Amino acid sequence: MDKIIEAILEIDREAQQRIDEAHRQEGSLEEELQREKQEMLRQLSDRSQQKLQTVLHTEHEYAAGKIREIEQHKVQVLQKLDKIFQDNHQQWEQILYDRVLGR
Repeated sequence: MDKIIEAILEIDREAQQRIDEAHRQEGSLEEELQREKQEMLRQLSDRSQQKLQTVLHTEHEYAAGKIREIEQHKVQVLQKLDKIFQDNHQQWEQILYDRVLGR
């Protein structure tokens, strides 16, 4: 009978050791999963930041190109206006002068 009780107690101790080991492994696995999660989030954040920088750079270059186009167009328009003024200012002055004098 003592041997049976002793065997039962030994089985119980072994079972408790296995349960304790399982709890330690569970805690260890949870910590490992948390570290992996944090690493994945960091990598995701890094990739997102790199993509954002790429998009910002591309958009900046596009905007700079559009600004150059607008500036070139503005210069062309101003040159045309200046030419029109140079070609017509004497005539316009004469028209105004005649209107003022009532001719």
